[in-house]
Amino acid sequence: MPMIGEISTPHHIEVSRDASVSEAAELMRTYEIGDLIVNDDNGSAVGILTDHDVAVRVVAEHRDPATTKAGDICTNEIVTLEATEEIESAARLMAEHALRRLPLVDSTGRPVGIVTIGDLAMSVHVDDGEIRDVVRAAETEQRRKVAG
Repeated sequence: MPMIGEISTPHHIEVSRDASVSEAAELMRTYEIGDLIVNDDNGSAVGILTDHDVAVRVVAEHRDPATTKAGDICTNEIVTLEATEEIESAARLMAEHALRRLPLVDSTGRPVGIVTIGDLAMSVHVDDGEIRDVVRAAETEQRRKVAG
């Protein structure tokens, strides 16, 4: 069985939880991405920060992006998967937790990549039903968050 690390985006970008939101947003702009893996002082993944987090938790709340820390607004309930796991395991985990992106880590918890719904969709190893389940779960969760 193919491993999830084989289809993931290995060129993920990381930011320290102590970095300012301004610094994080500049990284997103520079690399034309919508998410960053947030790390602790040891380099382990402790959260994920999205452009949506910046818009909702900083801009909409009139917080100062220069003084607000990435770790203060990122999603801290991070779900990760070791890159050596099977692709189907990632699809099930993403559907179960309604995730659009899933950081991949090594055995020490350090980020080594990120897999997205798009990565799964491009994979010939995951059947269409599993991808539909992931997409539906993520869309349902997004609607729930927007509704409040």
